[in-house]
Amino acid sequence: MSDIQWNPEDKEFNAPIKRAVAKTPKMVQWVMKTGLVKDETQANYALAGLAVIFFIITIGMFMNNGVSATTTESKSSGLVFKGSIPKEIQAKFPPGVFESLPEKFDPKKLPSDILRQLPPEIINLIQSLR
Repeated sequence: MSDIQWNPEDKEFNAPIKRAVAKTPKMVQWVMKTGLVKDETQANYALAGLAVIFFIITIGMFMNNGVSATTTESKSSGLVFKGSIPKEIQAKFPPGVFESLPEKFDPKKLPSDILRQLPPEIINLIQSLR
């Protein structure tokens, strides 16, 4: 047994070399099956573009969510949000009255001391915001 010599250049007796073959990801295979793309590179670009589109839609939904939630709550509950009163109407308030308003309020249920300080035109403008 000690007489055995190993010759690495002898191709007949060398063990087969297993090479790592990169498998195509399932999503890329699916995009390629649709026939919209021709090869794996195009499928990767299409998936990356789709991810960017979904990201932009998500950002848009988050940014729009705050505005629509405020508007929906305001219309359904009859509340007026102090921040939704335009600056030109805020300027017509007597000094200190606008600051004393709560963040959300029902124009029909304002305290009488605040109502006495407001001219009727401002009360009508606030009620029209609902």
